[in-house]
Amino acid sequence: MVDELSSDQFPGDPIRAAKAIYQVVNSDLPMHRLILGSDAYRRIGAKLDMIVSEFKAVKDIAFGTDYPGAGKAVL
Repeated sequence: MVDELSSDQFPGDPIRAAKAIYQVVNSDLPMHRLILGSDAYRRIGAKLDMIVSEFKAVKDIAFGTDYPGAGKAVL
């Protein structure tokens, strides 16, 4: 016999997800990306934190590859 699914194992509610998708698709300013579920939100947040950290860490290297004096007007 299969155990009942619990909200601890699978927190996503497909009906609520469908309603959220419908709302976004029919809004005046639909989003390009839609995160559904607290688990997805946490994982994406952790990934973005890692990307931002790496992005900041290589700033000097990135700017160091420009011609001298280039890129100053960009920032």
